[in-house]
Amino acid sequence: MRIAAIAVVVVALVAIGGFGLSTFVNGRDSASVSTGSGPGSPRGAAEDALGAAGDVGVAGNVVLLHAAEADGPALRALGDEVAGPASPELEEAGQAVIVRQTPDAEGVIALSDTRVLRADSAADPQIRAFVESSLGTTGTD
Repeated sequence: MRIAAIAVVVVALVAIGGFGLSTFVNGRDSASVSTGSGPGSPRGAAEDALGAAGDVGVAGNVVLLHAAEADGPALRALGDEVAGPASPELEEAGQAVIVRQTPDAEGVIALSDTRVLRADSAADPQIRAFVESSLGTTGTD
């Protein structure tokens, strides 16, 4: 009888400890993904001042702005490789890489709805990393 009572107490303590540990771990877990991660920095007023050229349209899209005509083909090839050719359907779904030439861009400016990356040219590997980490994400992810 005494052994059975000790066994019940041990089982109860193990169950309480397991429940407590589980509650502690779950309380510290976060299911959200920070929009502060990935290449680039938070988007600010300077990027908003780009107007229509910097407008991503639907959250999730990525816009690649460039001034030099030579950067256009490489940026379009990157967009086609990562997301497929831009189309109204992809843009509406927030899954498009949109390439625009604008004289306001110095080098290449990669934009999502919440982040920005500035690069000297289309050859910068951070542009691919930015596109891959930002495409399809929104400020609420």
